Amino acid sequence: MNEVQIKLAVLPRDKEKISEYYAAAWREIFGEELLYARDAAAKARRLLRRDAGNIAFGYLGEREAGIIMLDDSVLLYPGAGHISLLYLKPDSRRMGLGFGLVSYAAEKYKKEGKKHVSVRVAESNASAYAFYKKHGFYEIFRETEETVRQIVMLLDI
Repeated sequence: MNEVQIKLAVLPRDKEKISEYYAAAWREIFGEELLYARDAAAKARRLLRRDAGNIAFGYLGEREAGIIMLDDSVLLYPGAGHISLLYLKPDSRRMGLGFGLVSYAAEKYKKEGKKHVSVRVAESNASAYAFYKKHGFYEIFRETEETVRQIVMLLDI
């Protein structure tokens, strides 16, 4: 297994890369690039202004293979920090990188005094749901919007 490394994102250098990851995630889950994906650069600026550790890239050895975006302004559960995006390149899954990125989020939020990590998972994304369950997340409720059905999951830290 490759060594997992975490490297913080820096704007403007990583703006395009962040947008590409965001768009790839939306295309994979929903089959199209929704409006949310087009707003990735603005969201990245907002997140990084608040905390330079809110966006990080995951590496397997020297190869960049994924991203995590954290947003504790999303308040789905009291005392929880939120993972707004976790995306791994398809050829980099099942190699420990996802767990490494979730561990990064849990450690960061724990240092900030959070008690939980929350995440939204598209109801149609069975593999992501299984991943989070395997790593200790549990379902707390389901959201039903007109276009997207999501499961809100929580990890106690």
